[in-house]
Amino acid sequence: MPILATPPTLALLKVLLADSLRLRSTAERSEDSDAEVAGLLVYARSVPFNQPIELSDRGGGKSGWKLTLLPAGHVLGAAMVYLETPSSAWS
Repeated sequence: MPILATPPTLALLKVLLADSLRLRSTAERSEDSDAEVAGLLVYARSVPFNQPIELSDRGGGKSGWKLTLLPAGHVLGAAMVYLETPSSAWS
């Protein structure tokens, strides 16, 4: 399952995760922490504003659903989600 985020949000996520690992005490931090964070970021996908993307179903096929991220306010990377479903299409 991908993690969808705007480019600024994804950049901030990488910084915050790295900082979180750095701040954890040695006792709280497992040997696999760095690998777990790196493994999480493999699923992260940058989605630009105002660019509809087709969502796939669990089998990887087309679902008929489209997601568009729209700018939301003055916070860098903040987005509203516009979701089009097969049943929302105008006929």
